[in-house]
Amino acid sequence: MPETERRVLVTGGSGFIGAHLLPLLRDWGGRLLNVDLRAPVTGPAIGEWAECDIRDRSALADVVTGFDPTHVLHLAARTDTDSDDLAAYTSNTVGAAAVVEVCRDLPHLERFVFVSTQFVIRPGGDIPDSLHFDPHTAYGESKMLGELLTRAALPESSWVIVRPTNVWGPHHPRYGQEFLKVLASGRYLHPGGGDTIRTYGYVENVAYQMLQSARLPVESVAGQVFYLGDPPIELRQWTQAFSRELRGSDVRVVPRSVLRGIAVVGDGLKLAGVRFPLTTSRYRSMTEDYLTPIDQTEAVLGRGPVSFDEGIRRTSEWFRTL
Repeated sequence: MPETERRVLVTGGSGFIGAHLLPLLRDWGGRLLNVDLRAPVTGPAIGEWAECDIRDRSALADVVTGFDPTHVLHLAARTDTDSDDLAAYTSNTVGAAAVVEVCRDLPHLERFVFVSTQFVIRPGGDIPDSLHFDPHTAYGESKMLGELLTRAALPESSWVIVRPTNVWGPHHPRYGQEFLKVLASGRYLHPGGGDTIRTYGYVENVAYQMLQSARLPVESVAGQVFYLGDPPIELRQWTQAFSRELRGSDVRVVPRSVLRGIAVVGDGLKLAGVRFPLTTSRYRSMTEDYLTPIDQTEAVLGRGPVSFDEGIRRTSEWFRTL
């Protein structure tokens, strides 16, 4: 498609991943519109941002049909795992339904990218095929429903589903006030014993792969599901790199039994309304492998352009500005 005819609409482009995706889409060319309740953190270009709640189907339809996109990337969602109640994630259910239904009737839609999550499969779960689900958290369940809505409403030739892994990098909504803050202060404790292997994705690399899912030829990506991220890494290697960058020293390693005990105390403090950096939920994430099939992603979408070391440097540089 000629660049002058391309019209790319992003929902939720003002969020964490969106802040890194929008510049790539601008470079791709054509017209760009970000539909979000908030303006993007980097500031919108003139006419590039439309304030809209995707759960308001009528308002959404006015914005989307007025723009008449050729490409849609649906990122807008509640992405935390703070609630166990599916009803708390209406942006991911009611909102996703509205987006898919409006896009179903677009006359010039070529590509619809639904941004899901690895949490549609729990840690350690088998992934025999892309229609096998075993949601991890209510958030994961809400995204599973969004995937099914996409498959049911749109032709297979138009949709691509992407499942970001553990995404990290500058502007992360929690890491700056949680993990990195605890680590920089010297309070971070790493579990001893066998190390945990996880799939992480530096945010600029995830944004790059997301762009690829929108712009590659239909025969390469249509009707497929891709996990977005970098090759699996030992959790200790990831935390060690941040510790050396921010503190100039290695992380402190303690027996798992000690961490588990601290986490139980953290659960009690959480019930009492006191914020504490370690709970049993976070302890599990520190000691539980979470692998996803990245090989297919790299074979089709490619590996992101930012190296691990450079990602650590850029994220640490951002953290120092907080």
